[in-house]
Amino acid sequence: MTEILLGVAVFTGVVLTLVGVILAARARLEPGGEVQICINDQQTLTVSPGGKLLNVLADNGVFVSSACGGGGTCAQCKVHVHEGGGDILATETGHISKREAREGMRLSCQVAVKQDMQVDVPPEVFETSKWECRVRSNHNVATFIKELVLELPEGEEVGFKPGGFIQIEVPPHELAYKTFDIEEEYHEDWDRFKPVGHQFQRATKPSCGPTRWPIIPAKRASSCSSPCRVTAPAVSGRDSPPGKCHPTF
Repeated sequence: MTEILLGVAVFTGVVLTLVGVILAARARLEPGGEVQICINDQQTLTVSPGGKLLNVLADNGVFVSSACGGGGTCAQCKVHVHEGGGDILATETGHISKREAREGMRLSCQVAVKQDMQVDVPPEVFETSKWECRVRSNHNVATFIKELVLELPEGEEVGFKPGGFIQIEVPPHELAYKTFDIEEEYHEDWDRFKPVGHQFQRATKPSCGPTRWPIIPAKRASSCSSPCRVTAPAVSGRDSPPGKCHPTF
């Protein structure tokens, strides 16, 4: 009996010691408090450290363009980091030349906010607005392509420029494919792929910058439309959850 109690005590002591070491290392290595991000020498943000620069800027109303949602593959979220960005990562060197790296260019989705930073973003970023829109329509224009028409808040208009994009943020939701309104001419393909038995779930808000989509000014200046791709379930894996990010793109 004594041996059992002694073994339990020793094991518990070892576990508690390891936990203490981990907590002490975490407290020393992880940044704490608040840091400041100076943007274009015009605006200073006071934020908590630990997040990616792209997300931290978006959370504070500075929306840097990102087509891949923070995956480091589109290279559209380039900014100049003059202080506090650390060394360039291997995930960035494929998109940033050595000369650009010397000038401080970085992918904001790959830069961790750990200390005070000095960054420059494209000037048009400050012209970006965020709206909560109403979906006016979402009709099929092809088998898995829909035309999403958004109605802007009253009094708002899109400052459209050729080649412009919008970013769509999808809130937490659950969505069954059987609830989709599909035009009659596309029923045959949908019946063949059988996506209607699946359900998409997004329990949490996307943690990365949302995807960019081409913007098309509608007939009324108070609305805009964008082509969206429906992410169908994998043909080879019916049990796989459909869509990596959102059910409709």
